[in-house]
Amino acid sequence: MKLLLFTLPSCYPCERAKKVLRDNFKHIPTTEYYLRSPVGKFMQVRTSPTLLLLDDEGNCVGKLVGAHNITKIEIQGLISDFFNC
Repeated sequence: MKLLLFTLPSCYPCERAKKVLRDNFKHIPTTEYYLRSPVGKFMQVRTSPTLLLLDDEGNCVGKLVGAHNITKIEIQGLISDFFNC
């Protein structure tokens, strides 16, 4: 399992999302990408911040869009849904 966070520079909501991840989910590998990076284009990410949950094979199994959705509770729910599938 891995998290991908897509952000833009000077994006306050992106900073809030990064803080949530840093403060609560240090134990989960997380990679940050620029929204308009090749990875962002490949994953069809269009909004920042966007958080993707990938399984061990790299398949996207969950997605949260917008800082109002990237909260501790929402991320815990996303991870819980992944393990309960």
